[in-house]
Order: sequence, then C-alpha cells, then structure tokens
Amino acid sequence: MEIVGWDYQAFGSGDSRSKVTLKVTEEDIQWCVFAFIYSIAVLSFADARPRGISDLDFEGDDEFSVKDFFECLHYEYGQIRFHADYIRGRCIKTSITAEKDGTVKIGTVNRGEAASRWVDKLKGKKLMQVVKGQNGQQ
Repeated sequence: MEIVGWDYQAFGSGDSRSKVTLKVTEEDIQWCVFAFIYSIAVLSFADARPRGISDLDFEGDDEFSVKDFFECLHYEYGQIRFHADYIRGRCIKTSITAEKDGTVKIGTVNRGEAASRWVDKLKGKKLMQVVKGQNGQQ
C-alpha cells in the first residue's frame, strides 16, 4: 500500500476536509478490500468524538460493530463504498471508496489529518511514545 495523493484543506472555525489516495495492488485489493475498509472504519470510529448536540448519544466505551459496517457499505458504479456520518453520537464523517484497480480514497470532513494517521497505523508505524522526564519517570 502506497500513499499516492493527499489533500488537506482547513477552513475557519475548525472545519476541514481531507482526502488520502492510496494504491494497493489489484491482486491484493481483490482479497483484502473488506478487511481494509473495515480497519479504517474501526480506526475512524475509535477516534471520533461528539460534535454539537450529538454528545447526548455519545458513549465513550462504545464499539464499532460489523452491523455498523454493513449499514454504511454499498456497491455503486463498480466501486465498494463506505460512508458514515454520525454513529451513536460520534461524528464519523468518513468516506472510503475502493476501485477494482486498487485505488482507495479515504475522505474526511472536520477530522483534521486523522486519515493519514490511520494509514500510518495500518502500516505499523508507532505514532506516540512514552517520554521520560528529567528524573527518569514516565
């Protein structure tokens, strides 16, 4: 998997749009498309927080389910598409499109640069490390 494009636009008052374009081999996309999309969806759900009045429905220990995944998944114009707006109070605002040639696009609204961090996580990159203080404590 290789990132072949990244576009990020920030607007006033914390609003943003982001799109990460990946290239996966055609052979790999055939056998891993559902697992790949599901993995990104889980990471998106885990990072999502309430926005506005949606915090009335927010449960911090909630988990993304296979049912949630299939409710947001559809096949359209030869592409497998995932789109989630809000799920149980979480502002997901994530769209994922996979094409049979191996092109995968991850788009987000008001999620900052989260999509590129999710890809890094899937690649096994460590995003944070424990920093020791001057006295050697964590």
